[in-house]
Amino acid sequence: MNQPSLLKIMLLVPPAEGGMAEHVLSLLRGLDRGRFQLSLACSTRGALANQAKALGVPCYLLPISSIRNPVKSVWATMQFARLVGKEQPDIIHAHSWSAGMAAALALRFIRPHPALLCTLHSFPAQSIFSRGTVNRVADACDKIISVSRSLTELLNKSQLEKTVIIPNGIAFPESYPSPAEAREKLGLPQDTAIVGAVARLAPQKGIEVLLEAASRLDKVHFAVLGEGPLRNRLESRRCELSLGDRFHLLGHRLDAKVLLPAFDMLAIPSLSEGAPLIALEAMAAGCPIIASRLDSLEEIITEGKTGLLVNPADPKALADALGYLFANPHIAASFSRTGTEHCRQKYTLEQMTQQVMTLYDNLVAAR
Repeated sequence: MNQPSLLKIMLLVPPAEGGMAEHVLSLLRGLDRGRFQLSLACSTRGALANQAKALGVPCYLLPISSIRNPVKSVWATMQFARLVGKEQPDIIHAHSWSAGMAAALALRFIRPHPALLCTLHSFPAQSIFSRGTVNRVADACDKIISVSRSLTELLNKSQLEKTVIIPNGIAFPESYPSPAEAREKLGLPQDTAIVGAVARLAPQKGIEVLLEAASRLDKVHFAVLGEGPLRNRLESRRCELSLGDRFHLLGHRLDAKVLLPAFDMLAIPSLSEGAPLIALEAMAAGCPIIASRLDSLEEIITEGKTGLLVNPADPKALADALGYLFANPHIAASFSRTGTEHCRQKYTLEQMTQQVMTLYDNLVAAR
């Protein structure tokens, strides 16, 4: 008897690091290779391609750029159109607005063309051009995945009708190092309170707010895992606030989610967010969370049960919340237990990939 052919899924990803890259890698790990033939078209920048190749996924490198550089994206779009014509996937699964735009433009040159699915991970830049991109991408898609309910506010009624909300899911590490071991790996002191943050050093992540909050808390150390364009500005401000010996900028770490036990609690001081994986990873590790009161974070964190929420861009409120948890360790311990249980019930990799695979099947069946 002939075996049924595998559905060919090509994931299209722009320059990605942090949460989006980890989300894509989670899909590549979790999707059933007995049902789907996977490939990845991604930017020449970053480590995503090498990590995907290590999973046995064919990779095609394209000079994909952001939607703010449309002229630079023309060549990548034409290359992608040729790649799709050659490989003939059943579904293109684009991640982000910029990838969705590249796919939508490329498919104009292909007949018949594959189904187009786009996952929305974050809000686009605030501009008239970005608003137009949202409409063009959403209209071109056969289906849309949103990782949070808040992101669907960008869509109109007809676009909402083809949108499915699939929350992020994570794979739980088999084990974590002890707090002492994790601190040793990060080069952090053993005998002091430490607040952690895992974020790209970019304006929307609010690390400048965390610096100002740190200046209000004596004796507490802060450790930020991540890299980005604001490093020099953060280092200068750290010196101005005399925080050089207790505000640690540790750079990007691929093993960040396993080293979370190094922290007494985790801060997410973002000014804008889609649905940050670090919130789930912190809950999985039993790390209490203090986060900005954003719609996307309110979907994940239940205030007073799995963490605390404070107004964004408010260093005093953030410092007060951190101080409150340090003064009430029994509440922090309760957040740790409840958060871990909540994460294991609602945000597993298996739940996420099963919903995505069902959507793949339905997309092809509908066509």
